[in-house]
Amino acid sequence: MIQLPDVAWQAATLSDFSQEIDYECLAELINVYSAQQFFLDEQAKMTNHIIAEDLPKLRRTMTIAQDIRQQLIAQYEKSLEKIKACQ
Repeated sequence: MIQLPDVAWQAATLSDFSQEIDYECLAELINVYSAQQFFLDEQAKMTNHIIAEDLPKLRRTMTIAQDIRQQLIAQYEKSLEKIKACQ
């Protein structure tokens, strides 16, 4: 299933958007999307561990996902400031 952010990102990369934005701003957007995808991958792993009833792996993955979530929130705050400056 394609996530809405994926569709938006694909549309942006297919348009001239990447030609009209500063490199640092584009790099910041790419970093945010990459971090989001990593978090989504960890969530998918958690679902698989639940289905497999593998609690030890589920606990490890939940810990990793929580760490990623905290890093992603901090990154969002920094990225928003940088992206606001791009306008």
